[in-house]
Amino acid sequence: MKLNVTLGDVLCGELSVDQQDRFTFQYLPSYVAHARLALSVSMPLRQEAYPDRVAFPWFENLLPEGLLRHLIADDLGTDVQNIPGLLARLGGDVAGAVSLSVEGRQADAVSPFHDTPLDERALGRLLEESALHPFLADRAGGPRLSLAGAQQKLPVINDGQAVRLPLSKPSTHLLKPPSPRFIALPQNEFLCMRAAGLAGLDVAGVALRPYLGSSGEAGVCLQIARYDRRDTGRIHQEDICQALSIVSSRKYEQDGGPGMAQLFETVRRHSAMPARDIVELLKRVVFNLLIGNEDAHGKNFSLLYSGKKPRLSPAYDLVSTSVYAELGRDFAMRIGEATRFEALDEHGFRLFGEQSGTAPARMRTLLLRFLDQAMRAVEQAADEVKPWCEGEAAAMPDNLLAQCRARCSVLEKLITFLR
Repeated sequence: MKLNVTLGDVLCGELSVDQQDRFTFQYLPSYVAHARLALSVSMPLRQEAYPDRVAFPWFENLLPEGLLRHLIADDLGTDVQNIPGLLARLGGDVAGAVSLSVEGRQADAVSPFHDTPLDERALGRLLEESALHPFLADRAGGPRLSLAGAQQKLPVINDGQAVRLPLSKPSTHLLKPPSPRFIALPQNEFLCMRAAGLAGLDVAGVALRPYLGSSGEAGVCLQIARYDRRDTGRIHQEDICQALSIVSSRKYEQDGGPGMAQLFETVRRHSAMPARDIVELLKRVVFNLLIGNEDAHGKNFSLLYSGKKPRLSPAYDLVSTSVYAELGRDFAMRIGEATRFEALDEHGFRLFGEQSGTAPARMRTLLLRFLDQAMRAVEQAADEVKPWCEGEAAAMPDNLLAQCRARCSVLEKLITFLR
C-alpha cells in the first residue's frame, strides 16, 4: 500500500507499507529541494527514506488508542492491527497539518453531512451515537478523520454562532462527552484547564456546552478549541512520542516511554524559543502535581510548528485523575525517583530540577510565585464551574479544591528547600 502524505496543502512525501506491514516514509525530491517544513524532528528533510523504526511510530500515533481504536476498527470492518488500513480510512483530518490519502484520492476530510446547525437535542443524539461509534466512522462516506488519545471526542466546526459537523473543512473544536465511569469529567477538565489559563499557562480554550439526551435529560460536554486550527488553515504539530519515535502503547515511562529528562531535552533541543518553553514546561509539571493529574504521559505534550522550528504547544488534557479513587496513583513520568505524590521528597525534587536544566535558586523563586498564582486560579475556576455541577457532580469542585490545598502545602515545602 502507498499513501500520499500532504502537509498543509503541499504533497510532501509517500508512506509505503510492504507485505510484512513495514512502514517506509520518503520525502519527495521536489519537497526537499525547496527546504520546506519537515514532518517531524525525528524525520528531518533528506532524500533517503526513513525506515519502519522511525516511520511506523510517527504515523501510528495519529490514530486513537485503546478501546476507541477497537471500536473504530469494528465499525470499519477491519482488524485493529491493520494500521495502514485505518490510516487510509481515517487520515483525511488528523492532528496537525497532515493529511493521508490513497494514491489517486483527494487528501481532504470531505463528508456528505448536511450543514445544519446542531441544537441541544441534535447534539445529544450525536454524542450518544459517537460513544458507540467514535468519529461516526460507521456512517457510509463519513468523515475521514482521526484524533489520537484514549478519551472519546466529537470533532465539530464552531463558527462562533453555531456548532456543525465537519463538512468540507477541518474541524475547529472538539466536544468531550461525560464519562459513564468518572463523575463530572467534563467539569473536572474545564476546572483544571480554566485554572491553568488563569495561572498564566498557555492552554487550549475551553467552555462547557449543554445538550439534551435522548430521554430529555440535561447533559454537559466540554468544548475545546483546536490550537492546531486557524482561519488560515491547519497548523502542524506532533506529540513527544512522535518526536522520539515511540509507539502509543509505550507512552508511559514505566512501559518504555519518555521521562522528564527526555521531555525537557526534546523541548530544549528543538524549540525555537527553548528558554521560554522550558519555564512553561516546568510550570506545567508543577501544575499537574497540584491538581493531581497523574496521567501526564508523552502524548500529552506536543510541539507546534508556526515556522520551521516548533514551540511547545498549548497545554491540553489537564484533568485531576486523583479525585477518582478507582484510578491508579502512579505518575506517568517519575518526578526525580518518585512514582507517586506521597513519595516526593527534597532529593527527588532536586533531581527533577536537574532534569529540567534549571538552577535550584531560579527554580525556587519561579515556582513559589507560580504556585501561589495557581492555587488562587484553582479557587476561582472551582467557583466558576459550580453552577454546572448538579446532583452527583456537585461535590467535585470542593473535593478537587481540598485536594489542591493539601498538595499545595506539600509542594511549597519541597520548593522552599531548593537551594
